[in-house]
Amino acid sequence: MQNYVVYRALTPEEINECSYSLIKYLSVYNLKPPKDQTVVVYTGQPARLESYASYFHHFDFKPPVLEEGRVSTLRTFFQQYNGNVLYLDTNTYPISPLENIFNELEKGAAFVLGWRKVIPKKSGEKELRTIRVNKQEVRFDPAELNKWNDSVIGLNTKMKSALDAIAADKKSAGNFDGAMAEKFLLHHQLQQLNVKTADHAIAQYDDLKEFRDLLRKFFSKYQEESVPNQVKLASHTDAALIQQQKKEFNELPMLQKLMKRISGKHWNIRQYEKKI
Repeated sequence: MQNYVVYRALTPEEINECSYSLIKYLSVYNLKPPKDQTVVVYTGQPARLESYASYFHHFDFKPPVLEEGRVSTLRTFFQQYNGNVLYLDTNTYPISPLENIFNELEKGAAFVLGWRKVIPKKSGEKELRTIRVNKQEVRFDPAELNKWNDSVIGLNTKMKSALDAIAADKKSAGNFDGAMAEKFLLHHQLQQLNVKTADHAIAQYDDLKEFRDLLRKFFSKYQEESVPNQVKLASHTDAALIQQQKKEFNELPMLQKLMKRISGKHWNIRQYEKKI
């Protein structure tokens, strides 16, 4: 069965993120990804990504999916393709080969990026919401939706009926917040499957706005460089590591942070700009 990696990149920022993800993807495979892996990008700006396409045996550009959301993109994908699919948000990127994930998808597993630790609220503090699922009302705590990181979703063709069920239930949700409804319905469907995590092979920088500025500068400077050179130049930057280093600095006691700022040893994105 063919294997697919799918992105949805619409804004200039997402195009830069997607470019960085593809560079890291190629780096994992030393510029020679397997023949059975196809990349599909839903975008209105294919010219910005065309230079990477020639390094993959199969690379398709598709027009943007009008309806927002990961589920809509995956439903559109399965209307044309059959196989194992890994949907990646543009702020995620491969850090090791993907074969093991695709092998598990072939066997019927599903994937999310990982689990988040959610501190449960006391029953009296929960703000329960109600949504209709398969014509039945279900009450849930929105905070619980954060425990699954669905920035990566792995499915195979046999599971596309679950996406159709999500779309049908989302329509019946009425005025219910669309993004929250989709997130709950996706999690509800995934709970029926054998869900595994992909964070051993895929990293994410979910709240690092400074890195997006760094990417803008990187591609402004190196857009005309060859792809192998871009791969080499980007090897000096690891977005997830930079995010972790920022987090560690922010968690320092106030006095330690102040002393580091005074000494010029505090966390700052400029220290990484010197490496590009």
